[in-house]
Amino acid sequence: MTLWILDTDHVSLLQRDHPGLKQKITMTDPEAIAITIVTAEEQVRGRLEVIRRAGSEPTLVLAYARLHETLLFLQQFVHPLAFSDEAYGCYMELKRQKYELVLKIYGLPPSPFH
Repeated sequence: MTLWILDTDHVSLLQRDHPGLKQKITMTDPEAIAITIVTAEEQVRGRLEVIRRAGSEPTLVLAYARLHETLLFLQQFVHPLAFSDEAYGCYMELKRQKYELVLKIYGLPPSPFH
């Protein structure tokens, strides 16, 4: 079985009922869909930041409602994938590739200190 790992961007689209993504998800075995613990952390951290910055009662009430919705949404992913030493290695490689891509886009040479 192929495991489909949704990143934070895909989870955000799914939360907003993106039609194409939602259709693919509904056609896929729920056991074959996962998120990482990093995605769960990013989702919750974003909601907590909005709560922290809320400056009025309506904003705070809405922020807590969205946190609640997010927690309920994330429950469908019963076993988020852990962040292991191997995952850290993949993370650092992706980060390096992103850095190199940004340099390439802007036509900059790589830093000897990076």
